[in-house]
Amino acid sequence: MFNLEQTIADWRRQMRAAGIKSPVPLEELEIHLHDEIEKQMKSGLTELEAFNSGVRKIGQAHALKNEFKKIEETTMMNWTTMKKIIHGLILAVFGFGCLFTWGILQMAPMAILGHPDRGLPGFTTLCINLRPLVAVLPVLAAGYCVWVWFRKSDRVPSWVGFFAAAMGVLVLVTLPAMVAAYLPLLDALNH
Repeated sequence: MFNLEQTIADWRRQMRAAGIKSPVPLEELEIHLHDEIEKQMKSGLTELEAFNSGVRKIGQAHALKNEFKKIEETTMMNWTTMKKIIHGLILAVFGFGCLFTWGILQMAPMAILGHPDRGLPGFTTLCINLRPLVAVLPVLAAGYCVWVWFRKSDRVPSWVGFFAAAMGVLVLVTLPAMVAAYLPLLDALNH
């Protein structure tokens, strides 16, 4: 005697054995199979005939596995491309922030132009002397991004770590630069 539920359970095991192991697509396929069986039985077929017809319409496990693999590869490729684009956007923001910081440090000595007898505060002088570091940071970040963009691997590193590192460095460099630029202005106002 034909047992439809047992046959569907066997079909599900065959699908798993063929490589369709993710529960969501497998459940979706089973729902389609149930719908197709119900539709075929309403048209007058027996349970066995309806099951065989439904399996033929859905497709064989090997062909379905190949289709799911194509979809998965396309999705991974799109996600990989998106990660690379996000790395580039973070690099652009980081580079602009470093340029802004470098500009602040360029303008800091201008606060004493009217009074050359007054020197710059020590912290401002230190920050101005470290100005080349601000130019090196985007070059290092760009080197990392080039490595991410052109590496031959299926896995692209997460952009979250790069974002956290870049913004952390930017804050640690920009805040002292702003204080260093403010000190000569404050000194000029006090005299």
